[in-house]
Amino acid sequence: MKKIKLLIILLIPLLLLTGCGDDKGLEGAIKKTSIKEKGLKSYRCKVNYIEKDNKITYIVLNNGNKDYSVNITEGDNDYSYELKDNKFIGKPSEVFSINYDYHDTDKFLDSLRDISDIKESKEKIDNVKYTKYSFKINKASLNKLLSSFDSKTKKDGKGYVYVDKDDHIYIINYESGKINLNVSYTRYNDVK
Repeated sequence: MKKIKLLIILLIPLLLLTGCGDDKGLEGAIKKTSIKEKGLKSYRCKVNYIEKDNKITYIVLNNGNKDYSVNITEGDNDYSYELKDNKFIGKPSEVFSINYDYHDTDKFLDSLRDISDIKESKEKIDNVKYTKYSFKINKASLNKLLSSFDSKTKKDGKGYVYVDKDDHIYIINYESGKINLNVSYTRYNDVK
């Protein structure tokens, strides 16, 4: 009995120092990549939305979920805006009205908590090893993301996530019918 008490007394500080669980796998990668969950301080996020002939691409340089530089390409039109301390710098383009929070880049990471039928595999891209998670996503969760593009799907979707060796999310891809949404995260802690 004394040995058990001693063991418990020694284990408690060890668990407090190292954490009670190991955040491995997809949930660990979500937390480690997310700025709002204090995983990274900054990153570059590129989003490609394609539906039939409609294509929107935008790139967000996100520094601490406070400072953003956003560049949007829709067809032949390019728009951009900046935020410092979550306040617009200057005026966004007169032609472009910001009816969508383009700079909210953590929402794609958060959506990975609504997926199912997850299958893990290993894959190489350009001689770099990644852990790949294939998944299904219900139409309600996918439509939350697609509403940003004034789009909607009537079907559940599928997708995949690539996680690098440092447990950061590199690519998220969603598909449903003729809709494809691809999100990539790069330049970890390198955006100023």
